[in-house]
Amino acid sequence: MDKMYYVPVNGKMRPLNWSMEVMFNTADKFGSVTDALNAITTETRESVGAIRWLLVQLVNDAELLRRNEGYEHDPLLTEEDIIIDRPGKYQMYKEAILKAFDIGYEREVEDPKAEIDLGLAELNSKKEKAGE
Repeated sequence: MDKMYYVPVNGKMRPLNWSMEVMFNTADKFGSVTDALNAITTETRESVGAIRWLLVQLVNDAELLRRNEGYEHDPLLTEEDIIIDRPGKYQMYKEAILKAFDIGYEREVEDPKAEIDLGLAELNSKKEKAGE
C-alpha cells in the first residue's frame, strides 16, 4: 500500500496503483504505454477521455488490492464517476496518473549502493583470472 499515489476523486482520497494488469490493459487500449502517455498529455478532448479511463483503471486496481489486504471496501468507479469540469482538475488527474506510473516503475532496492551488477562482477572475475 505504500507504493501508491493518492488523489481526491469525488471528495474522497483514492489510491492509484500502476500494476502489471493495468499496464497490459493500457497497452491493449492505446497500443502501448507510450501512446497512452501521449494521449493524456496532448490536451485535447480525447485526452480527457484517456485520463478518465486511466484514472478508473488505477483507482479500481488499488481498490481490489486494498480489499485483498482486508481493508474496508470503497466502491469501484466507472468513467461516468469521473467528472473533469475544470482545467485544474484535468491537470491534477493527469499529474496523479503520471506520478502513479513513476511509482509503479520504481525498483524496490533498499540500498542502491548494495545492488550488484552480476554481469560486471563476472567480467571483473574474468579479468582477475586473466591477469594472474
